[in-house]
Amino acid sequence: MKLKLPPALSNHLGIDRKSPMTSDNLAQLFKTAFPGFQSMESNLRRSQSTIGDKLSGIKFPDMGILFGTHDPYHIFADQSDVPNLILPIKGLTEIIESDGNMIRNSARDSTGCYFTSKQFAYSKTGPVEAIALGFKPEKLLEVLRSVAGNPSISLPEHSFDINFSRGKTRFILERFFYSLNAVGTLGAYNEVTQDMIMRHCAYIILENQGYNLSTKVLAHKSNVIDQVCAYMYENLGEPLTLTGLEAVAGISVRSLQIEFKKRFQLSPLCWLREQRLLRAHQLLISKNEERPVSAIAKECGFTHFGRFSVSFRKKFGVSASTLKKNPIGVDVG
Repeated sequence: MKLKLPPALSNHLGIDRKSPMTSDNLAQLFKTAFPGFQSMESNLRRSQSTIGDKLSGIKFPDMGILFGTHDPYHIFADQSDVPNLILPIKGLTEIIESDGNMIRNSARDSTGCYFTSKQFAYSKTGPVEAIALGFKPEKLLEVLRSVAGNPSISLPEHSFDINFSRGKTRFILERFFYSLNAVGTLGAYNEVTQDMIMRHCAYIILENQGYNLSTKVLAHKSNVIDQVCAYMYENLGEPLTLTGLEAVAGISVRSLQIEFKKRFQLSPLCWLREQRLLRAHQLLISKNEERPVSAIAKECGFTHFGRFSVSFRKKFGVSASTLKKNPIGVDVG
């Protein structure tokens, strides 16, 4: 499966991670998406290559997302009743449940899985890069029913593989990965981000369960906003305009402004400015970042350094140069 971790996630992953992750670090991160996680032990053999443990986890009100890479492990988990969606980017994972059911996540074979977490499970992995999501069951059910327009839908009772090589499922997955950039900087708009991610996960689950999602559902204006946000986030350093965004969206500037106001209470260009400031903040607090503040500002799309400095101080309560010298924790919300 030729996918890659979207910049919105990889940018978050790359901040301040020089030292190797401890087993306690890994355990806490796995519990972001897998609350039933109990323990893990190395499955590394001499013949295997390593890609390193480089994981990050974000907790939302009704959802957790775990993403990045890890070396081969045996992983043990108890029942938690937290449904999971596992989307592989590289590598292979096999999960064996206590009733003998086995599900596979294989990037090479374009398979992921829906995992119910309703029983004890044991997992064997190779070197893996993936995104795993865990959902509060009642919230996922609410989103599934809303997306399908069917109040009688139930959550799947059994874990199952998802074949992403099939046309529409493949399309939905690729757009989901692309639209992950629509979250911008993680932690900035948690409720909005959760809704977008869970809606796309619902598309994947419903399509795999045999629901024929209509073109109207897949072309809903909320998805157009995902596309525009993703485009802006991938092009933070470019001189973007409303006219250009109108061409990307395929809807009028007026409609674009209305939809952005509904979701973010911001105009498209104000959302863009917020993301540029948040990305500059990410880079400035990174201990691996050696470029001067002016170069960081330019990369994030600020052509006037003085205006950048004023906006940054107003947003974060500290100057950009001071933060770079002393990268203290600042709330990005």
